[in-house]
Amino acid sequence: QGNTQGNTQTNKRTKKERKKERKKQTHKQTHKQTKRQTNKQSKRHINKQTSKRTNKQTNKQTNKQKLRDRLEELNINSKFLTSLVNQVFWEKNPSLTGRTLSNEPEDESLREEWDKTAMEVGEKLAILSENARRQLGTYTSSTRQKWQMVINSRNVSSKALYDLADAGFLSIFPEQKGKNFVSKPLGQVWQGFANDRLNDIMESTAWEKIVLDPGNTSKMARGTLDPGGGKVFIAKLVKDQNMQVQLDANTEVLLSVYSPSGKTKFLQDSKSRQLSQILPESGFYEFVVVSTASKPEDYEFSLTIENPPAQSQEPSHHQLRSGPFPCPLDRPTHHFQTRFGIRPIQPMAFHPVAAGPFEKIGAGELAGVGRGVGIPVVRH
Repeated sequence: QGNTQGNTQTNKRTKKERKKERKKQTHKQTHKQTKRQTNKQSKRHINKQTSKRTNKQTNKQTNKQKLRDRLEELNINSKFLTSLVNQVFWEKNPSLTGRTLSNEPEDESLREEWDKTAMEVGEKLAILSENARRQLGTYTSSTRQKWQMVINSRNVSSKALYDLADAGFLSIFPEQKGKNFVSKPLGQVWQGFANDRLNDIMESTAWEKIVLDPGNTSKMARGTLDPGGGKVFIAKLVKDQNMQVQLDANTEVLLSVYSPSGKTKFLQDSKSRQLSQILPESGFYEFVVVSTASKPEDYEFSLTIENPPAQSQEPSHHQLRSGPFPCPLDRPTHHFQTRFGIRPIQPMAFHPVAAGPFEKIGAGELAGVGRGVGIPVVRH
């Protein structure tokens, strides 16, 4: 019996120990599984982070390469482009004006913004011709003087040319309206537009001469303006004529009218649709239409000219007979007896205006001249 009880107790302890052992093993297995799962999750997170960083770096490199390729394609001087992008970037971020971005991590977001600005500016410059883009950074005041000489051959003033340039430039940089930008990098872009509009005028794509047909007093022109587009019309008119102008178009199409000398600006970048004016001088008048709309706009321009009423013609100074020495019609007529018969001679009154040549008798015509036989006869 004693052995039996001892064996029973031993078996009970053995069962407990086995339970504890199983619990320990279960706990170890659970811990290992949890640790493995944690490690897996940690590895996945690390891989994701690494993948994100790798993708981000790859995207950055791709974007920079795209930027370099695009700018190279546009054929723009890199030094000029950097100064241009800096101006635009600094105007968006005034607190950074004059600051050069570093390669340190704290400037990373700013460098990304600068690259984005550079790409946007490059796309805006794409609407310029290749010739205009290639000259960016080289335009000067002497360049503008040469332009003026060229367009004068088409009877177009620099004011009209600059109206066209303004329209194109402000269509992509509207925030520059009213600002003085000509001497800054953005001023080079404006002059690029002026260069292109000059060529359009000389090629007659942005220029038209209005000639009134015989017997007609009005002329009409129709067309469509692209965003930032424009056209110059010229007409040779005469002083004192009555000029009537009418423009049918969206209010985003502006009208300018200049006199030949440029002294009179009847309208400038105006939304007015009608103008009636007695002309102050003779010569080529300019009519400029430009579009500030974001989509193509149709227009219809008409010009009507009326001549001044005819004035009665005053008598010339050769017809005037009044004065301090009148020539009455009832003055006596003298007759002289000549060898050819009686010859009438009417005395001529001298007048500084009306005086004409005195009537003369030919040499030896008077009978008895020098012999005292000439007999004057007076008849009333």
